[in-house]
This record gives sequence, structure tokens and C-alpha cells, in this order.
Amino acid sequence: MPSITLSAEEIHAAPPEVRTWIEQRVAAMFRAVGRDRAHPEAPSLASCTMAEARGILAQIQALIPVVGIFFELGREGPVVGPENLRALTLAEMQTHAHLHSPDQVMECLNVINQALQRVRDDATAMICAVDQGGHCYVNGATSRAILSLWHEIVASHDPREVAPPEPPRA
Repeated sequence: MPSITLSAEEIHAAPPEVRTWIEQRVAAMFRAVGRDRAHPEAPSLASCTMAEARGILAQIQALIPVVGIFFELGREGPVVGPENLRALTLAEMQTHAHLHSPDQVMECLNVINQALQRVRDDATAMICAVDQGGHCYVNGATSRAILSLWHEIVASHDPREVAPPEPPRA
């Protein structure tokens, strides 16, 4: 079977669909290699409802970078594991949210986890978890709830109602 080698730059320059396909293939390969190994117990990630997603958004709405990362959790990603988890990369989340470092993404994710804990009144609730490889995992149901909330918000705003900005005065 033929194979190809791609540099990090080539992968980064590829269209999102190609990067997602590559991530899915690599994740499947590692799952196949690691089936016989014992894996540490992963934290249980929340399966959020639309009401909980709205509650989280209400708490973070003044924090624009956090809101950007929150909606990144609704982005399609490869499905991994029997728990139907979505795997997102911190690097892509950072790029899409226009942040400067993975540390900023991590800070935003911590704020989002804290918001969920307040919504559920449960200090152990987690909306997402991050691994050593720079992947962020979110429950598939939570991801769909966040995406549905995004679609609801977009549908409720008519772009024709947005006034153009005032031109600068001379």
C-alpha cells in the first residue's frame, strides 16, 4: 500500500476537511495500537442540555474570548471512544478564536468548566478535558447543544437590522 509524508506546514495549510480526515485516521490508528493497553480512567464529561448551554453562555457572555472558545466546543470534530466524545485540537481552537497561545485557550476552558459547575451546582462537573497531545474532548450531546444554541442565536438576528458603523469624523 502506498504512503505519503506530509510536513506540519502542509497539514496546517490543508483545508479544514482534510485536516479533520487526517486527525480521524491518526486517531483510529492509535486506537487500534492501544486496544490491548490499559488506559487510565478518563474524567466523565457532562452531557449538557440546551438549557445548560444557555446558562453557561449567560455567565460568560461578557468575556468575548471565552464565548469564542465556548462556541468552538460546538464545532464538528472526530468522534473518539465509546462515549461519543468529540476531539478538537487546541491549536485550531486558538486560531478560530483569534487567541495568541494555547494557555489562553486553557484559561477560557477553565472559565467554561467553572460556569458549568455553577449551572449544575456541582463542583466536579466538567464540560471538557484536555490531554497531553493538545486535544480537547467534549461530549457529543454537549457539542450538539452548543451548535444548536449557535444556530438559534444566528437565526434570531437579521443581518439587515445591523446598522453600519459611523464613518470617522475628520
